[in-house]
Amino acid sequence: MLALGGGSVLFPCREQQCPAGQDCSPANTCYDPCQNYTSLNDSWRSTNNTDQSNIHCDQNLQWQGWSGDDDKPAGSSVLFPCRGQQCPAGQDCSPANTCYDPCQNYTSLNDSWRSTNNTDQSNVHCDQNLQWQGWYRMFLEGRSVRMPDYCVPMQRCGTHAPMWIDGTHPSIQDQVVQRDVCGSWSAGCCTFRSNPIQIKACPGNYYVYKFVSSNNCHLAYCAENTTSVQPPLAATTQAWKANVPTSTGAPSSSVFFPCRGQQCPSGQDCSPANTCYDPCQNYTSLNDSWRSTNNTDQSNLHCDQNLQWQG
Repeated sequence: MLALGGGSVLFPCREQQCPAGQDCSPANTCYDPCQNYTSLNDSWRSTNNTDQSNIHCDQNLQWQGWSGDDDKPAGSSVLFPCRGQQCPAGQDCSPANTCYDPCQNYTSLNDSWRSTNNTDQSNVHCDQNLQWQGWYRMFLEGRSVRMPDYCVPMQRCGTHAPMWIDGTHPSIQDQVVQRDVCGSWSAGCCTFRSNPIQIKACPGNYYVYKFVSSNNCHLAYCAENTTSVQPPLAATTQAWKANVPTSTGAPSSSVFFPCRGQQCPSGQDCSPANTCYDPCQNYTSLNDSWRSTNNTDQSNLHCDQNLQWQG
């Protein structure tokens, strides 16, 4: 299999390559996976499935060829059981076994140290041992904010491995959705995959979260430093997030770097010579072809741990 930077993955077949977009069959003929696939229709694979009574594992399955997932459509709400029935979409079951709207019944989470701009490591926090109950709305200095749904660099948010949402925030119409949570560390943005959480977008432009304990320490939920929260009115296409925020939740406050006992202007860093400079005008080009997301070659493995990164 050959991966071309920016192009399609190409599969070898009969000592040649299949056309872009095609794979090689066991009979050594090229075919279009969109026309030849196996339907994968396991309801238990749904991201909304919270049942842990029957645990599955894909390790020993004999996967062959391509599979298409015919599960429930994206956007279907998580439904919570209550008194032997299900609460209406968008509602949860209280400890008193009554259904309620989390947008009307939540706990305010107003920890300034959870800010994505917080790089202070003198007091490291962990969400593993907290007794989470019900739903939470996030605040920073009295402003309603949300969890970041993009990769947050490690050693921020008052913890070692900051936790962010691996997926998009829901729309109002989505009601309650379940999302995976990642913790960033030295091995990558999702070094730690923590327990999933539920999220609901509320009228009034805010979100509520049903938080659960993290799998490890030190991991903690991040709060994105935004001026306002605007739940989308319609579902958006999910995409992998880079290390910068999207237009739906860009941080309003820049990270400031100290320099000669003062702070550099917003958007500037401090050089080894203790002068402020614009990183957009002073940077090193990183042009390693092996870093491509299409590179599947494992014959020569790289590691960034021991590199002397500067600037």
